[in-house]
Amino acid sequence: MNFFHSNSKIFFNPRFKIASIKKLLFLLIMLFAFGEGFAAYLGLNKLYIGTYSSSSVFKFSTGTSSVNVVPILGRNFYFTDHTSNTLFVKTNNNWLGFLEYYDNNGNLVSIQGTLDRQSKDNGPGAPTMSIQFTPTTSGNTVGSTRYLLVVPAYESRYTKWNTGDITSLGEVGFSNDAPDINEIAAANPQVYTNVY
Repeated sequence: MNFFHSNSKIFFNPRFKIASIKKLLFLLIMLFAFGEGFAAYLGLNKLYIGTYSSSSVFKFSTGTSSVNVVPILGRNFYFTDHTSNTLFVKTNNNWLGFLEYYDNNGNLVSIQGTLDRQSKDNGPGAPTMSIQFTPTTSGNTVGSTRYLLVVPAYESRYTKWNTGDITSLGEVGFSNDAPDINEIAAANPQVYTNVY
């Protein structure tokens, strides 16, 4: 027993107390030494693959004016920078990081690149509806791979060609600037969280 009795009072055995504190300190040291830190990430429901049509145009790889565009099959789509920051840090006009998700076989897909352009309604203060992700391995040649991340509130605008934000040619036009993804995260708390 780790208690002793003296003058009608019960005390902890000092050796037991010191041993417990040592164990607790050891566990905390191990947690900080080997545990992963928190990282900022922006999670979305729908991700589409397409191609570079021009510097400000994304072209869908699927769909027509009568057939829905098809999102990438998988789950847990998100963009992260793999740093210990809880907010993203912009580099020039881009957000550097990784587009990640789990495919249908449960494999983690991780693609390095940048969030570099946005699609939004016209007018001051208009919200971002979708964001273009450019893989590091893709060049700026017609037909090179691009991804489209859709902000959840605007998913209905990305269904078929010639509907919503998609032109009759299956394209989405972008502004020349990258969105403020920290602002998007603040406006859409359901898609933003910290992971470890």
